[in-house]
This record gives sequence, C-alpha cells and structure tokens, in this order.
Amino acid sequence: MSLTLFQKLVILIVETLTLIFLLLPQSLFHSFSCETPSRRLSYESTNGRFVDDQLILIGTQEAITEVVNPQNLGVTLALVENCDLSYLNTRKAPDSNSIVEQRKFVMQLFETPDGSDVEAISDQINVSEDVLADPNYLTRLSDLTTDPCSLPNSGGGGSGGTPYGDPGIPDTEAEIRDAANGFMGQWAFGTQGINFLPSLGLSGEEVQVAVFDTSSVRSPFPLLDRVGIALPSPLWFTAWDHAGTTIANNHGMFVAGLIHRMAPESDIQLIRVLNDNGCGDLWALNRALEYYKSRMSAWNGDLDKTVINMSLGIRTTNTINQKDVNTLAKLIGDADYIGAIFIAAAGNDSADPSKPRQEMQVPASDPLVFGVAATNLKRQISCYSNKGDLAAPGGDGGAWDVETCVSRADTWDNATAPGPYGGSKCTDIATCDFGLISLGETRDGPQYMYWAGTSFAAPLVSGMAALAYEEMEKKQVICLLQGGPTGTLDPELGTGIINIRDLTNPTLVALCP
Repeated sequence: MSLTLFQKLVILIVETLTLIFLLLPQSLFHSFSCETPSRRLSYESTNGRFVDDQLILIGTQEAITEVVNPQNLGVTLALVENCDLSYLNTRKAPDSNSIVEQRKFVMQLFETPDGSDVEAISDQINVSEDVLADPNYLTRLSDLTTDPCSLPNSGGGGSGGTPYGDPGIPDTEAEIRDAANGFMGQWAFGTQGINFLPSLGLSGEEVQVAVFDTSSVRSPFPLLDRVGIALPSPLWFTAWDHAGTTIANNHGMFVAGLIHRMAPESDIQLIRVLNDNGCGDLWALNRALEYYKSRMSAWNGDLDKTVINMSLGIRTTNTINQKDVNTLAKLIGDADYIGAIFIAAAGNDSADPSKPRQEMQVPASDPLVFGVAATNLKRQISCYSNKGDLAAPGGDGGAWDVETCVSRADTWDNATAPGPYGGSKCTDIATCDFGLISLGETRDGPQYMYWAGTSFAAPLVSGMAALAYEEMEKKQVICLLQGGPTGTLDPELGTGIINIRDLTNPTLVALCP
C-alpha cells in the first residue's frame, strides 16, 4: 500500500525532528532542579556562624541514604529540600569530551533535631569519603550587631566582603558632577592602581560575568538580573540611612558598576544571594551557583569565557586558618573544571593593628579562587584588608600618622574629618583614596558614592579577567592575573597589584602560553 503525500510529509517531519534532536547537545536537556518536600522550620542563628539545626549534604542518593540512616548516624534528619546535580553528567571541560561527573549526585538540605550539635554531625558524616557535609553557614556583608547574621564582637569591617564603613554620598550638585567625572578617572584606575586604559582595544566582548551579591531588582531566580549599562533599576527598600540609601542593598550594584567600567561589552549578570541587610546562607549560595552553572552551560556544555565574582564571605569556626566549606568547594571545583574563573574578596578583618593580619576568608581561601586584598594610594595594603592571592585598590581608612584604622569612606566631603594624609578633606574627588567610586541608588535617584573594602578590589580583578578572557585561553588569563609565570610572592599581597597593561605586553603574554 502506497503512502499518501500527507503521510510522507509527516514521516519527513518526524525524521527531521529526530535528526535535530540527535544533533543538539545533550546538555540542553539536562538542567539543575530542586524539590521541597517540607518547609524549613528555622532561619535563626544563635551562634552567629550558621543557621541553627540545618545541614547540607552532597553525594549520590544511595550514599546519602546510607550515611543518614539513624542507626548509623545516631539522630534522625528531616529532608527539607532536594536538588538534582545529575546535569553535571552532560557538562565537560572546554574543548574536551571529559565530563565533570560520572555519578549522579544530589544536593540536599536537612534539619537536625532541635538543639543538636550540627558541627559534630557534619564532622561525623565527613568521615565518609562518599558524602560531603557542611552546616548551613551564614554568608554576609553586614556587621550590624542587631542583624541576624551578625558576628559576636565583630570589629571594623566585619567578615568576608563587608564594606569598610558606610558609603559617602555627594551632597551638592557640584559634588555629584565631580563624583561622576571622578568615577571615570578615579585613582584606582591610574598608575597608583591597576594602570587601566580604556584604549587597550579590549572590552570583554562575549565574556559572561556573574556577580553573586545583593541585588536591588526583585526578579525571582533563575531569571537573571542583567546589569547592561550598570544603571540601577527601580528599587524597593526596607531601611534607608540618613543619606537616603540602603547600604547593603547597593553593594551588588556598586560592584557591577566597577566591572562595567572596565569591561563594558561583557554580559554582567547580578544574582541575588544576599538580602537587603547583606545576609544569606550557604544553601542559597550553593543553589544559586548551580542554577547559574546549569543555565549558562546548557548550550555549549561548559562555562568557557565565564568570570564569577563573589564579594562576600563565610565565617567558619576557625577565623584565621579557614576550615574547608566542603559543599561549596565541590561546586566551585565543578565550575572551575568546565571553564569558570572565580574571584572573591579576601575580607576586611585586619583593622586592629595589635593583631596579626588575617588570612583570607571562604570562598577567597579556596585554592581554585583568586582571593583579592585591598590596597591604597601608596600601593600598600589597606589597613583593614586581609591577606590575598593578589591585590587591587580598595581604598584606605585611617590617616597615615595614626595607628588606628578608621573608616572614612562616609566623611570624604566633611571639612572637620581628617583625611588620609592628615588633611581636612579631599580636594580632588578622583584622587581621594578613602575609597572607590561607583554607582548606587538613593531616594533621589541613581548617584555615585564612595565605598571602601576588599569587596571593591575584587571586581577590578574580575574586570581584568573579563578583558583577558575576550581573546585568551583560561590558563593565559590566570597567568596574566598573577603577573606572569615567574612573579614573586609578597606575604600580604600575594603576586601583587594587578596591572591591566600586562594584557598588551607582548613579552609577558609570550611567557603565558
């Protein structure tokens, strides 16, 4: 029996669609997803380091089921949320067929019995080689003592990417104009800083930059908030300060504005993992990172030409030599394998001159992450900055002739406040090294502001990485960020302050094949 024309047409369409399906990358059909069997009962942290009675596990479902068996663990855990990581089976290293993970992993959030020793349970599970465990650590910017993610007796700068002091807002129209001009030519971009020239011929084109931070846009994830030209969008604020700005809420926009100044053609995406007070938790960060990795690697199966900026920190038990945060280290390792470059703020815990300069906080301390220390106009480490793998300008606090490190980012235009050289105030906004200049949102609309911290040194390194990644391979980018293959290490600044002109130095580029 012969086929009709219609039947032949249907068969042709089906065969064509089947061929297209077979030719499309398998990564398009596998994505990160989560299920929530029950509600989280608590968001409280009575210890200032992690959410009470919560535990994060990563492993195969079989291994996790075995390790959480009450007969093996001694306590009963309640599953709150289950996320499928099996999409990693279709992700690979750039220009390779070697996939990330052969096994089908899951990431799960559990609640432990009320008042249980979460760290002891986590350590017990980590004895197993098949499952990774962490308390649900707090991620944070804020160091307010009244904040639910505050730390007991937190000093100047607080933890992680906490900005060093409140942002300074220009008051008069003349100051606003000066600040706008100062943004483009501020000291951090000059010879005292990173030697940035817009005429280098690089713009970050086709490079993805993800900023995991606060976000002023209320779009639910996974809809990513694209910064574009880095102008603030309409915002909904919960708490204004005297200058009309929400301090922590502006943090992500401030960071993104610095990256955009350096790499204007890069695709900057601002991903909200911290609330308006600058508080979050490890589960939210892990979950957001996996959504981003899954979404952005769906077509090519990798994260080639991707830079991830994390100007935030996690305070674990040991504040000097950081404990590993096992689950985050696993997710960072996966992203690194498929092409991403990670940049993070070293932290601002070193303002007390009577104590040794502090080591980097998580995630900056991860060996696959560039931890960035902050420097000042004299190309010295900022008084508050922790040690780093490398460095970039972040501004400085106290006067040079005093031993205390006092935040002055909010007093740059105050005639009664001593400047960094003992003067009354900065007379040239662009050379005022109280902090860096970038965008924020006030109740009077978008304005430029000053802010200091390793939070804002990190995006300068991310900007350099975006410029380099436009034309170079990942290993070349990493080499040039470090100033070449033979750079010497400073005990506090690592390989030193980044130099944008290294990207066009033929001798140095030749040393970074």
